[in-house]
Amino acid sequence: MIADNSLYRYADSNLRQMRNGLLDSETPVNLVIYRDSKTALNTLPQLYQLKRRADSNRTDTVWIKKWSEDVDSTDPEVIAEVMRLTFERFDTPIKGMEIWSHALSWIPSDDFQSSLATRALTSIGEDDGHQSDLWELREGMEQSGVHLDYMMFDACHIASVELAYELRNQTNYLLAPPTETAGAGFPYAAMIKSLSVIQGPDRLVDGLSAALGDYQAQYASCGTMSLICTDLIENLLNACQQLSNQATEVLNYWAQYPAQYQQGMQQYGRYIATGYDYRYLFYDLEEWSEALATQAGLSNDDVVNAIQDCVIDHYYSKECNFGDGGSIIHFNKCCGLTVSIPQFWQLSNIKYLDEAYDRLQWKLSD
Repeated sequence: MIADNSLYRYADSNLRQMRNGLLDSETPVNLVIYRDSKTALNTLPQLYQLKRRADSNRTDTVWIKKWSEDVDSTDPEVIAEVMRLTFERFDTPIKGMEIWSHALSWIPSDDFQSSLATRALTSIGEDDGHQSDLWELREGMEQSGVHLDYMMFDACHIASVELAYELRNQTNYLLAPPTETAGAGFPYAAMIKSLSVIQGPDRLVDGLSAALGDYQAQYASCGTMSLICTDLIENLLNACQQLSNQATEVLNYWAQYPAQYQQGMQQYGRYIATGYDYRYLFYDLEEWSEALATQAGLSNDDVVNAIQDCVIDHYYSKECNFGDGGSIIHFNKCCGLTVSIPQFWQLSNIKYLDEAYDRLQWKLSD
């Protein structure tokens, strides 16, 4: 819980919900919390187990570590230490981790000297103004030596093919939204109860799908959520690569005349009234493949089949309006995964992202 940012006001409420979910769970679950917040009684980072008492409907706090000085919670070494301390204490058959903070998928922080302000985890996590990025998160996870069965993200724009592919060796499943997610956070009381049924690999997908259903019940009128199997994402990349390589003329034409094509493609972002515009960063992966295949006279069946294999479950509301003066996103298509289309970036004057895009392991050309 990287809460030393503008989301801090939701932290206490979410923690209360986590406690209620723990108390309401019929099967045992180890709930370990790393918290770095603005308003906690102790503002220094803390790592602790929230443990249910066997003889009463109460919980105890079992301390694992209290930091004596402030640290940057987005630092890879801090991420690695938190993971090691947790899973050395709880070497359980199933290991899961959630990231609670701001995020903007793979889009990098201002370390790339962008002219476009981004929304942090940029931002995979924001700690007191410092934004980390996808590569720092992956580095910390690699340093920990811990492989996760699943990751959840209470953070925006995570269900993208680029991010899922980047983390494919760190986790088997991702439960995350392809759009923004509500600042108020997950319905933790219900979701933790659902996740508590995961006592072994045979119930893993059932528990994650149930947690997705809990989120849908809470945000049925404004929200999205996807359950992604990263074990199968290599096949998805191969299918997308093959289509992209066979349609290079169409992609080159898109780059010359992007305005003719991007408006007709399902976007997952929105315009922010403060002037930060990232409508052109996230599109529906299936619709991208359909548009590309149609204009090139090809089939996108392989891409569609690979998407269906990777996206175990997902939902989307008919529209999303997260406030802040932003425009409403109306959905006519949602496969559960987004893709970025560099050929359209010049419409928002964001060609600076080329450097970061080239750094991704997800490559759509030879």
